[in-house]
Amino acid sequence: SRKNSLLTSINLSISSLFLCSFALITCSYCVPLQPPVVPRSTVASVNVTVQGESGTLSKKAKVLIEPATFIHIIQTDKPIYKPGQTVKFRITSLDANFIPVKRVDPNTNRIAQWLDNTIDGGILDLSHPIIPEAAQGSYVITATTEQGEQVQHSFDIKEYVLPKYEVKVQLPNVITILDKEAEFKVCGKYTYGKPVVGSVKAVFCRRAFRGYWYGNSYQDVCKNFQLTTDKSGCTSQTVDLSEFFLNKSGYHDSFQVEAELQEFGTGVTLKGSARTSFTNDIRTVTFEDEPASYKPGIAFEGKVKVVGADSKPVPNEKVYLTVRKYSENITLTTDHKGMASFSLDTSLWEDSVAVHVSARCFCEK
Repeated sequence: SRKNSLLTSINLSISSLFLCSFALITCSYCVPLQPPVVPRSTVASVNVTVQGESGTLSKKAKVLIEPATFIHIIQTDKPIYKPGQTVKFRITSLDANFIPVKRVDPNTNRIAQWLDNTIDGGILDLSHPIIPEAAQGSYVITATTEQGEQVQHSFDIKEYVLPKYEVKVQLPNVITILDKEAEFKVCGKYTYGKPVVGSVKAVFCRRAFRGYWYGNSYQDVCKNFQLTTDKSGCTSQTVDLSEFFLNKSGYHDSFQVEAELQEFGTGVTLKGSARTSFTNDIRTVTFEDEPASYKPGIAFEGKVKVVGADSKPVPNEKVYLTVRKYSENITLTTDHKGMASFSLDTSLWEDSVAVHVSARCFCEK
């Protein structure tokens, strides 16, 4: 028998009737046996008796019955703690009652013990506060089952400085009077690139003017949001702009977001902010490469450029060029670079001539 096995007389028996043909030299028959549940490795005896017409045969054999194998795991909420913090740990088991559970310090002194704790649903949650004067070093949690099985897990207590991370807030380059909503994004990342997962408190505001001329007539318009970063360390939120008085004076031509990110597990909190401009100017049209003077009879050539509120070129935009003195109107269309070329006949031009250009934004009203 193997070490720690218990020699026990356990008779496994079952009655069964079967027939063998006399023409067969050998005869075999399989009989299923259900072994008993044992608390530890146990040696059992199996007695087999075969009774036939010509006589009786008996044989005895020994078998080793092993107890069911259980998996026991101890997990702490983090691997390193500072003196004064609380160690939260969890014991997970398929089927066992841990008694006792104890914790020892770096000098193997027992500093805490939990007795007769029963696993409920396979999980046992415990915690223990660390005194501010606790010795720094490696600590061990040991759990023992009723069957004498032990499982251990270690963690460290030491003064440490958490890695630094930064909080970045992103807003659109510009918000215009035609925008109905805007989206902002908050991301947290460590300096070495790892994302920060945690809760975010964000405030989206349009500030009111302060001063003698405005008094207290206007108040800041703000909206608060509670968010959670995803596994990439980011979260985003769409804001309805109808509540921010886009058509009303008395407010700054800008929006700002202030965000506070608290990392799960460590509780470390850092802040980030961003600001973007607000404008009524939907399109800006400028002349490009136009000559400063003209000669009658020689074409006056140049280009116009159209950019949006975000200073990006606007393609496929209609541009209206007018020479009012001669009632000349030309409609141009910008290319993918936001540019449109023109050529004007100067045969009838005299003295100073003014050329005007404008763009319209065909937007939903």
